[in-house]
Amino acid sequence: MASLGDGGPGFVYAHAPHRFCLHEAITRTAQGTWSTYAVSTTGIRDRWYGFGGSTSQTAGGAVLTRIKGEPVTQVALHYLAQPRGGTLQILGDDATAPLVSVDSRADTPTAQVARVSVPGGAGKVSVRSDGPMRLFGMVLERDRGAVVDNLGIVSVTAKNFTRNDRAHWISQVRARQPDLVMVMMGANEAQWLQGGAAEMREYTARFSELLAPIREGGAPCLVISPLDQVEVNEGNIVSRKIAPRLVEAQRAAAAVAGCGFFDTLAWMGGPGSAVRWRRRGWLGGDYIHLTKKGSEKLGDALYRALFEESP
Repeated sequence: MASLGDGGPGFVYAHAPHRFCLHEAITRTAQGTWSTYAVSTTGIRDRWYGFGGSTSQTAGGAVLTRIKGEPVTQVALHYLAQPRGGTLQILGDDATAPLVSVDSRADTPTAQVARVSVPGGAGKVSVRSDGPMRLFGMVLERDRGAVVDNLGIVSVTAKNFTRNDRAHWISQVRARQPDLVMVMMGANEAQWLQGGAAEMREYTARFSELLAPIREGGAPCLVISPLDQVEVNEGNIVSRKIAPRLVEAQRAAAAVAGCGFFDTLAWMGGPGSAVRWRRRGWLGGDYIHLTKKGSEKLGDALYRALFEESP
């Protein structure tokens, strides 16, 4: 981010759907009782999960988000207007003076966005309500710099991600107006897919179904293929045969949707490279999740592919 500048945390969960949904740029504190739903865990009847694949609701609770680093100057609250909705207040550093108050009552449930500028900046942002409140998340940005929305969804698969109501998901992409949506998943499917022709055709179709609303929402997209996947075979750690097939299925889906494609498996060294990456400290002990050093290595590679390398 040194050359682009740090534009802030971007879109974050107001109330995290899982204890592993951490964010290095913020800390979160909740008051009151909250119910949280996500596409990959606990479902909600209307299948409206917002831009980040998760939604939370409360009857009079509050959330406080503290920003690490420079204060933010732009806040956008993504919420649901609904019958019997309460008055939502967005507050900055001064907890006694709301930046804006929003009546979230509506005859028909509707996804809305409340935006507010904070010229003096805010090191913390809180949201509270005097009645029912349902949130999809909030955007925290500064006036300049690149913004990366980190939407790490625990246990996500191509199948469960499409639980997000299609029309709603398209509307959320349009509301956020991202310059690029990067999609990286497949590690979970690698645990059970066998790689048969019919199975992989179905997976390709499912992945295409996932990507289509992003394009319909007006956003460019980049598919980042999964890492090398491993299993234990007679005491030896070996590459799963499914890994190259996942890559090719996602490559085909990206082509159908008109998305770019980054072959992570080839970039990291092909089948068997996970063992080498683990020895170098770039993969965790599960041989699935990147360590901080591994994440930085992949991030640098994506930056070069997007901004420095010739077509």
